[in-house]
Amino acid sequence: MNYELAKVALLNDSQAYYEKNLNAFNNNMSLLALNTFEISSLLEVAQKDNNRVLKIAKSIAAHTNFIKQKSKDLSNKMRDLHSKLDQ
Repeated sequence: MNYELAKVALLNDSQAYYEKNLNAFNNNMSLLALNTFEISSLLEVAQKDNNRVLKIAKSIAAHTNFIKQKSKDLSNKMRDLHSKLDQ
């Protein structure tokens, strides 16, 4: 009889242990899902920011090339003007 009572007590303890740990596991999985969602949102914002920075960098590069070409053209015109004045 004591063996049966011990067996039932062990079964009850085991069930309580697994229910407690299952609850903790479920809570951790919920936190993990929330963290994953938050990280995904933050990565999306970072990607948008990176795209904006890339667009600005391309614009700066285009303006730099434009100014470089205009400076070169102006330098050639000044050289031509100087050579005409020397003649």
